[in-house]
Amino acid sequence: LSSSDSKQILVRRSFGSSQVHDIRRSSSSQTRSSHRNLSSSTVLHNLVVPIDEINPTLSANCNGFAVDPCGKQTMISPYINDKFDACLGVWSLQTGLMVGSRLLQTRSRDEDVLYVEMCQQPTPSFSCTAKDKVSSSSFAIWLKCGAFTRGRISSKVGSLHQVSFPGYWN
Repeated sequence: LSSSDSKQILVRRSFGSSQVHDIRRSSSSQTRSSHRNLSSSTVLHNLVVPIDEINPTLSANCNGFAVDPCGKQTMISPYINDKFDACLGVWSLQTGLMVGSRLLQTRSRDEDVLYVEMCQQPTPSFSCTAKDKVSSSSFAIWLKCGAFTRGRISSKVGSLHQVSFPGYWN
């Protein structure tokens, strides 16, 4: 997580979870006892989708994450839910808890296997008002969603999304 004094890194794991690590803990010394060696873990938080809401195997088809550029307190990452649909999860980096999710794309046929690729770089979100004034009071992330049908990418299934979040772009 980038800031001038940051000592934390965010890692996206293969099957839908992520972890926040404190790199200062990686250099902590080991304490020896007569029976075992003890060492400090670098993991601050495990960011997971509740087990009854995720298909971990199919979530391996999702990659990328983004951190809000404003306060750096929120992580956004895609996953495949238990109904085989593509979703976007939102986690608090302060607590490690999942605070919400949104459906991105539903599976249209039983043989479809969805995927989501997410750009890590947030961008300003622009919207036009009724008087054609452009506003940039939030940030956005870009996602590519699609489906594999019988091992091939289907040309009839797929889309590019810009998802906007409230906040102020710095």
